[in-house]
Amino acid sequence: MTVTESVVDAKDDARQAESREALANALLLMEERFDSQTKWIVGVIVGMTGIMIAVMVAMLSLTT
Repeated sequence: MTVTESVVDAKDDARQAESREALANALLLMEERFDSQTKWIVGVIVGMTGIMIAVMVAMLSLTT
């Protein structure tokens, strides 16, 4: 292997490492966004369930 080939291989390795790092960062960002969206959706569902229970209790108390 010549010096030129070694330099080319080193540059390719560096590019691949940068690509892997960029991909890892993108995946981490997607995971963080998915996690925060999941928490928001669960919060909405729990809130709506609480409101429905409160309305049902109010309706039951009016009928008795």
